[in-house]
Amino acid sequence: NAFANICLHRGVEIATGTGNTKQFSCPYHAWTYDLDGHLTSASFMRESKDFDPKACRLKTIHAAVWAGWVFINFSADPVPFEEAASEFMADVDLLKMEGLRLGTKITLDLPTNWKFVVENLMDVYHVRTLHYNSFGKHRGPPENYPFHLRKNGGTCTRYEARPMTPDGVSLFGKMPAMQDEPENFAISAHFAPNMQVIARIDNVHPLVMWPVTATTSRTYVYNLYPKEWFDQPGFEEKIKVYDEYLRFVLAEDTTMMNSLQNGVTASTFVPGRFSTLEKGIHHVLNDYLGRVFG
Repeated sequence: NAFANICLHRGVEIATGTGNTKQFSCPYHAWTYDLDGHLTSASFMRESKDFDPKACRLKTIHAAVWAGWVFINFSADPVPFEEAASEFMADVDLLKMEGLRLGTKITLDLPTNWKFVVENLMDVYHVRTLHYNSFGKHRGPPENYPFHLRKNGGTCTRYEARPMTPDGVSLFGKMPAMQDEPENFAISAHFAPNMQVIARIDNVHPLVMWPVTATTSRTYVYNLYPKEWFDQPGFEEKIKVYDEYLRFVLAEDTTMMNSLQNGVTASTFVPGRFSTLEKGIHHVLNDYLGRVFG
């Protein structure tokens, strides 16, 4: 179940943080709800006219589970998840994420509109400039990126890239699901509006971008590994290498995205022409325009 985090009484948030619970209790007036969202207790409400606690249930939000991920949709009548995500699921199913576990998680709070993070992740053009001292030197030629455009602003590309370590050499070898793929396997798939799945031969690092305000955002970056690797000797030390290197790469991107936020708000800024390497960005921007203007 997924519910709006709003008490039916005065609108206070009934849940904070993360974890497990058997019920939700509003911290303001102690209205209490079960895990199906039904109101189970509301003290001092017996005398309230026309109040029927049995008719009270938290507002439900459509939810679906696939490959270990929980997806939500705020629409009252959404397109079924299996239909909306069919292309995305077909693109990344080979990663078998349901067999992976979370190694590390990075949280980025940025003074940047969330859409700039989305654009940056599908920007092939900047890699050999901004990331020249990191993974840019371990990537195949940018002209070898076959961008496949998907519905609703989605994209997918398979390309050549080494593992996400400082020297581009895997500390684990191939993931079980990747045994038939070449050593330089890489894939990046965008599921609109805010999820990017990026993978190499030995790990998957999806990103999920959330707007906070018009000029700030929060991005979660996950490092996933096959569950059978977690019992390997030295596993924690190895994934620390991947985590630190990914943080280094993200710091390079963060500097540019923050500058981008500053630059586009200048009164003198006029957008320039796209490069053919920015095909994915052009596609996702046109999807925004289509949704806003029809």
